[in-house]
Amino acid sequence: MLVRWYNTDGVIMIDQLHILQTDVLLDGRRPREGAIELIRFFHEENIPYLILSELSGRNRAQLADLFESCGFPRIYDHRFYTSAMAAVDWLMAYEPERRTVEYLGGSAIRSAIEVSGLRLSHLDAGALFLGLDRNLTYDDYSEALQTLLGGAILLSTDSRRTIRLEGREVIGNGSIAKMFEYAAGIRAAEFGHGAVNGLRMALRYLRLEPEDVLMVGNDFEKDIRPAVELHMPSVYVTEGGSLDNLDISEECHPDFIVGDLLGLTR
Repeated sequence: MLVRWYNTDGVIMIDQLHILQTDVLLDGRRPREGAIELIRFFHEENIPYLILSELSGRNRAQLADLFESCGFPRIYDHRFYTSAMAAVDWLMAYEPERRTVEYLGGSAIRSAIEVSGLRLSHLDAGALFLGLDRNLTYDDYSEALQTLLGGAILLSTDSRRTIRLEGREVIGNGSIAKMFEYAAGIRAAEFGHGAVNGLRMALRYLRLEPEDVLMVGNDFEKDIRPAVELHMPSVYVTEGGSLDNLDISEECHPDFIVGDLLGLTR
């Protein structure tokens, strides 16, 4: 089934698999305008899609439950690809000798590690997976630093600088990753929202070429720019916002622009 996009040149036909970040569909626990209708449309028309998530506290089954609790039709687990899965896939593909790993974060990271067959251990870990865990202490971070100083690489699965919690902005995992980078004198491999590595691993997971996938995003820097870098067609959802303050250029621009997610169903 083909999805029809309308622009000033007429009707454009596109049938690629769609990639969407969790943030494109949900604002916290509130569905964005047209999000539920879009997923229902995908199901009715048998249009393939994949939802990317950097929420290290939720594995794929828990993400499916979250979306259903927010009013979406049931989404099967295989429709989700987490940043933790991307980090694990990257490690196994490009650093296969690092079979012993450590992690800080939620159940999504642990699930991805256990399924992969990697060995979890604090001793001689070759990689440290980092996700948000609000229960960690100074001593926990200091102990993890020893792993990095011992030669482990840092894999950050959540790029959020801050998160909204109980009506206020609090420190996010992206800020903690920068702390580790500074303390250990290294650079983290990024797999959260906006990371080209994460999007590249999603393509590898799908076994598709960039031109066969359509990126749908409402954040120009985190959705559209990485897609352009990988030569992936993209749709920018303005949500009523202006295009004037975006760094759109001849070299970096979305292929299509719609006002809201309902625009993808017309």
